[in-house]
Amino acid sequence: MPSLSGKYSLEEIKQSPNQLSALTREGVGEVAVSAMIAELSTFVRIELTAQQVRATARLILSEFWYLKLEDLVEIFRAGMKSKQFGPWNYQTFCEWVLNYEQGKLADLEASHNEIKSRYQSGGERAAEATKISERAISWADVEKEKQKLRNG
Repeated sequence: MPSLSGKYSLEEIKQSPNQLSALTREGVGEVAVSAMIAELSTFVRIELTAQQVRATARLILSEFWYLKLEDLVEIFRAGMKSKQFGPWNYQTFCEWVLNYEQGKLADLEASHNEIKSRYQSGGERAAEATKISERAISWADVEKEKQKLRNG
């Protein structure tokens, strides 16, 4: 299992086979997420019993099944650096996920705009740029809809 001190690129995360839903089907999802929460407790104020850690892990697995283990590492890592007042809880984690997903969307939109401007200014390979950008925008739209549903 990756350590919370690890750093992953967006490409490494996309290529990873460690989607939480797959890990859950393999029977190791709850153990992996519980271990990450336990490691997190050494960095932030968490006063959860073992049973509460497992219950929180199950909530994370059911709500955020589409994330990969590497996404969780990045979410926890960024969250540990954030200003947090009061003890850590599931709502705090949901805010961390929202911040992480908004950052990913911003990165994708910036990448889309950069590719678009590069190819539009040169007038070359516009169709290829459009195809790449449409995939990024499509993914970003799906993620935005997920956020709307969660925040709805």
